[in-house]
Amino acid sequence: MAMNNYPPLGLISIGSTLGKAGYKVKILPTSRFENYKEILEKECKDCLFVGITVLTLEVPHAIDISEFIKEKFPKLPIVWGGWHVTLFPEQTVESPLVDYVIVDEGDELIVELANSLRDKKPFKNHLLTNKKHLKMEDLPIPNYDLVMKLDEYINEDLTDKFNDYIEEKITWLPYQSSRGCPGKCTFCINTVTNNRAYRRKSAKKTLKEMEYIQKKYKITHFKIIDDNFFADIKRVKEIAQGILDKKLKFTWDVECRADYLRDDCVNDSLLALMRKAGCLQFTIGLESGSQAALDRMKKETTVEQNEFAVKQLDKHDIVPRTSFVVDIPGDSKEDFLKSQELINRLRKYKKFMAGMATYRPYPKSPLHDILVEQGHIKVPESLMDWKDDYSVKLYGIYDFKKPWQTNYRLSTNMAFFNSTQGGCWIREHQLERTPDKILYRIMLKLAKYRNKFLFYHFTIDRYIYTFFRDEYYKRREEKSQKRNTKS
Repeated sequence: MAMNNYPPLGLISIGSTLGKAGYKVKILPTSRFENYKEILEKECKDCLFVGITVLTLEVPHAIDISEFIKEKFPKLPIVWGGWHVTLFPEQTVESPLVDYVIVDEGDELIVELANSLRDKKPFKNHLLTNKKHLKMEDLPIPNYDLVMKLDEYINEDLTDKFNDYIEEKITWLPYQSSRGCPGKCTFCINTVTNNRAYRRKSAKKTLKEMEYIQKKYKITHFKIIDDNFFADIKRVKEIAQGILDKKLKFTWDVECRADYLRDDCVNDSLLALMRKAGCLQFTIGLESGSQAALDRMKKETTVEQNEFAVKQLDKHDIVPRTSFVVDIPGDSKEDFLKSQELINRLRKYKKFMAGMATYRPYPKSPLHDILVEQGHIKVPESLMDWKDDYSVKLYGIYDFKKPWQTNYRLSTNMAFFNSTQGGCWIREHQLERTPDKILYRIMLKLAKYRNKFLFYHFTIDRYIYTFFRDEYYKRREEKSQKRNTKS
């Protein structure tokens, strides 16, 4: 079931580099095709190698795909990359299902590997890693055409709140103009993967690429998914002003830290400029209404900064799309309630949106390692161990009861009803059937009542909405798969 359907930007970047080097590349998003194994078998016959990008929760599926390829094409090299591989390279390369592992950024290494395989001089070292970060200025324009059925992504409905204020249907693509974040958040993957160093494309290159992509794919909106778009404020100003000077006709949204909204950084002048240039939404990880919890996360922000950030965005008619996390190690019931009280205060701002989730650990992050030391988590010792159902749930399922949680029922109910009210899973504009819209409105009103009065008992409506949500996504996925199988 796919709730967030973004085309794989990492693979697009790597594939674009391979394309520039003269290689033919195809990207197969398996969730879009019911018959993806048939497609794999057909495409693999003349392949130099198969590359798979893997997040921790995707390991079981990646293993299944690798097993299928090894069975059909025993001599075809399989290359794994992605966040999970970067976290556990030795585990991954020891698996007989994986021939090569690429750690960290693979944009250049993948070309070196392809050349070695083409020339029948395969690397003796099967674990490849960068010694330094890439220069993003040297990367080619991302070629989204590499993705099979790209049009489905472009026309996919988003759950972002800014959709509520746009009359026409948007067409969109994600875009990355920088990598890395200097933050020290103890729950974040950037702190343990050498990804705190900030590197970026120049404003000139960014504008050139966005103009080209917008015209080529006829999109109306960019989702800029940089780790930290605002690390270089001068560049942000140049991009916003450049959009106006070039008279580019698209909207866009970005991600930001709450403490950046201040007089010497993301100030009134910059916010006004960005809004004029079409920026509709900021996604901000407020994380908590408890200062103690923020300090445990090393957010280096305050509750007051969180409130001010939302106030400033509202002032400039920009959607504050915020996220909260509860039940991090050390959280108490009081911490939960402080978060809910903050959310309730912020709901006075018309465009405010809040989603909430219980803490799910990133492997090897500081908070994760505390749980390992306390005996709450035992890290899988091999690649195949990550396929275990318990590990999948522990690291990825928000409502799975985890051993460190002291207020499981309260935290999961708070997370569920805030995300329901925030429209994080479904928004009404995505629904076509009248009965679905009526049920959605009822569920939304019940969620609003629960969050306003902190009433999280007798939650039969949670199970009704969960069934409704899952069936909606099941129908949507089946519809997509059938359409793609026929074509």
